[in-house]
Amino acid sequence: MKSGQTGAYVSPDETLTRIRKILFRTALCCVAIGLAACEDGGEGCSVERLGPLQVLNTRGVPIVKVTINGKPAAMIVDSGAGMSGVSSSVRAFDVAYTGATTLGSGIGGMSRFPVMSIAELGMGTATARNVQMIQTDQKFGSIGGVPIVGLFGADFLSNYTVALELPHLTVNLYRLHECTDEKERWEKEFDPVPFTIDNDRHVEISMKINGAPVDAILDSGAAGTTILPEDAARAGVTKSMLAADRAVSLIGVDQNAVHGWRHKFQTLQVGKEIFSNPTFMIAPMEVSTALLGADFLRHNSVMISYRYRRVYIRNDDIPVDGTPPK
Repeated sequence: MKSGQTGAYVSPDETLTRIRKILFRTALCCVAIGLAACEDGGEGCSVERLGPLQVLNTRGVPIVKVTINGKPAAMIVDSGAGMSGVSSSVRAFDVAYTGATTLGSGIGGMSRFPVMSIAELGMGTATARNVQMIQTDQKFGSIGGVPIVGLFGADFLSNYTVALELPHLTVNLYRLHECTDEKERWEKEFDPVPFTIDNDRHVEISMKINGAPVDAILDSGAAGTTILPEDAARAGVTKSMLAADRAVSLIGVDQNAVHGWRHKFQTLQVGKEIFSNPTFMIAPMEVSTALLGADFLRHNSVMISYRYRRVYIRNDDIPVDGTPPK
């Protein structure tokens, strides 16, 4: 995938359409997060936790509860976005403009973006202070009357081991110290899947669709899993099959419409887990890999270890009525 591209497309009839995002090829000003929770990992191993972050929605991309300068807000957790950002709505939270700007690549090309400073960003049990983020022109809307002010991208998430426990409506971020057995700790409970990482910090894994190998980005910011036509062809999908599928118009980050289809496959295999009769979107995206989206994450607890380049998966499928397991 080329730097700055995301190429994620979703059908406009999704319950929560994917938030169109800007990926910046620039350095984000960061500060250390003060992690409030510390757990004993045994044998000198300590585990700091940021969270739990409450996921406010039961479908679509994960939107988590935060506070900004003591006021309730929400942000999207988007592992497919290279960089994080906030919208102009954060100014209503007494967020100050630093007077600085930074050059970045957005939808319309290279532009300068203001750098904002958040005095206190509350995330679960932890509080980050003097957090600086770039302000974008994106409009994120609201959820349950709470404004969605931005997104956490891979630049932020890759500093942690990220636990996307969407069946349980929580997200946790961990930082381990003196823990030499991290892989052993999680492999006892989760199925490990190796991944590679590109220049935009995308998590790229190998999966199988109808037994055919397909490379994919693990993208929590994509509401639905989308694969390329060539992937579908390797999985046995013919033109006559597509003609019988429901056609959809898919909206990309460049706001242009692309035509695609919704197709039911026989199997999806990620690591050792095999899922029957999944329905994915097929679209000619301007990317080199498929997108494994939030529809997959909503049925599985997924731990992303950027340190060990492992995704740990545990099937925590939820009932049809959407009630999270206890």
